[in-house]
Amino acid sequence: MGDRRMRAVVLALFALLLISAKAAASEVLELVDAYHREVRLEGKPLRVILGDSLDLLYLSIVHEDPVTSIVGWGGRRRLDSGFVDAIRRDHPGIDTISDLGDPNGGGFQVEKALALDPDVAIFSGGFSPDDIAVRQLEAAGVPVVFITGPEEASPGSGDIQPAISILGALFERRAAAGVFLAFYDERLRRIETLVSAASHRPKVLVEAHANSADCCWTPGGNADYIERAGGDNVARSLVPGATGQVSLDFLLQINPDVIVATGSGTSANAGGLAIGPGVDLHTSQASLSALSTRRGFDSIANNGRRYHGIWHQLLATPYHLVALEAMAVWFHPDFRSAIDPERTLAEINDRFAALPLPGTVLVSLPQ
Repeated sequence: MGDRRMRAVVLALFALLLISAKAAASEVLELVDAYHREVRLEGKPLRVILGDSLDLLYLSIVHEDPVTSIVGWGGRRRLDSGFVDAIRRDHPGIDTISDLGDPNGGGFQVEKALALDPDVAIFSGGFSPDDIAVRQLEAAGVPVVFITGPEEASPGSGDIQPAISILGALFERRAAAGVFLAFYDERLRRIETLVSAASHRPKVLVEAHANSADCCWTPGGNADYIERAGGDNVARSLVPGATGQVSLDFLLQINPDVIVATGSGTSANAGGLAIGPGVDLHTSQASLSALSTRRGFDSIANNGRRYHGIWHQLLATPYHLVALEAMAVWFHPDFRSAIDPERTLAEINDRFAALPLPGTVLVSLPQ
């Protein structure tokens, strides 16, 4: 009888465990996204689609193993090939993630996305709740969560808190999200304190997607990261939107104190700045040096070597903090005693990122 009773107890406990597991699996998850919409999911999502593959860098901060959860994403080319290669070494499944087309709404392949049977679709700046792709997904029963709203639409807006907080709630990783945001906010306050006490702001031109053909595409009035890092954006009055083009004559007339070029791993193919995951420092420095010899840039590059480069995608990811710190010390070299962007990059990679960012993402002309 004792054995029978023991078996009965064991079976009862097993049944309770099964019931608990089913209840947990069906537990309703409710959150508010970046457009202040209430979104309801049937538990923690296991099959995820991203509107923009670049948002993998957000998931990397919050999710313990993001690659295994992603079944499809828009614009795979937005991830530099060097980053994909580095991920592939430990996560070969990255090659099975379906490319769903253009991450800017119009070319997103909804039918292909639905065929993947996703639990949730995560969208950011290339989409809005009014897009037809969003409406079609929701009509088919796929919850859509926005991690950025209209106020974060400008590149480099720097407010990553909504995205990290929403993803922390979505994947039941609120504590991990909170630790990262505390780390981020402490370093952001340090920059703000230093900038507020600075006696001057150098004139700065950011040359977006720098290349040898055109001068110069640059951020305008909608991008405030230059000012947040302690610089004076010389194009602010001429470029009212997020980006616009200024002439070489303007550059020569303004004669900025500092120029920051942005680029990517494929930029060198178009005569631009080679930088980003998978690019080594020597290659990136040689690329920046070649750009610095252009007319109008040569005098600035040779005047105290205040010519620098940055991986363009830093400005639209949680690594935005690294970009701000780098620009702060480039604009104000005396900040270097209090700010170390290379150390911050290493700490994010080591402490927080499930998928550490490899390669060269910051570069300056060699002294």
